[in-house]
Amino acid sequence: MALMSPSPALALPTTMWVVYRYLSTTSATSLDELVDAVCPPSVRSTGPGKGEATHVKAALRTMTELGMAQVDGSGVKLDEQLGKIRYSEFIATLRSRITAPETVLQLEGNDDRPGAADLVRALSWLMQQSPTDVLWWKQNVESRVGRDVFSNDTRWNGFQPWALGLGFAEEATFGRGQSGIIANPTRVVIDAINHPYRVIWRKSEAMPVSEFVTLLLQEVPVMPGGNLAENSMLPTAVEGLGAPLSFALLALESRKLILMEHQSDAATVVQVTSADSVRFVRPVSHVTVLEKKHG
Repeated sequence: MALMSPSPALALPTTMWVVYRYLSTTSATSLDELVDAVCPPSVRSTGPGKGEATHVKAALRTMTELGMAQVDGSGVKLDEQLGKIRYSEFIATLRSRITAPETVLQLEGNDDRPGAADLVRALSWLMQQSPTDVLWWKQNVESRVGRDVFSNDTRWNGFQPWALGLGFAEEATFGRGQSGIIANPTRVVIDAINHPYRVIWRKSEAMPVSEFVTLLLQEVPVMPGGNLAENSMLPTAVEGLGAPLSFALLALESRKLILMEHQSDAATVVQVTSADSVRFVRPVSHVTVLEKKHG
């Protein structure tokens, strides 16, 4: 499962959401009915795949490989455990299944192995970049990565909508049509707290920062220190939380979603830094996940 490869078409989160929305309205449907509903013939006559709606079929194939949909003799249908969910929950499900701890990360044969190894490795690389850098292929990405992450600019172009869709990055747009992304996992950290799949968060209770980070890395193992990041075979390593995660934690605190504090007698302390890792270094020993306030 090569999620950054455009051959024959990219499977993108936005297309997968449209496929999900249609399948959630029916118990089962044929592939042709699904394709016609999601991308009618009048629309796809000039679209990708010369009218074959290859992007819809790629989205369905990926959903099937991730266990979110099933194709059998009765037709195409959603996995029974998925149910009717909102967009945020759909993205949380995607994030959870793509970053499953058992994802195979060998360098050889990634495209034919189960799991989204190419995307996982790219996300691990992104979480090593500074949130103050706008990432463009020719300006700074091509010179920073090896071919095992992005073999060419085509794979980089396929990576960007995934990084944005899953909440690991934000778009930076400038004049003359220039655009890039910045490493900002704020949305994915919020998502991991609000829609956890592998952990249970203790709310409104200060927990040691080591416990908070351990739980977060189970939910998002492509973060520095996480299982997938450690096994991604990237040439460089990050000490501590890394700049993108530090940035995200500061953003969550500013939104009053978490509270970070430093207790002088704490057994473990981590350093939360400013985005440029220069302006300040803040010691944190405990983190409280705050309850949502309604009304």
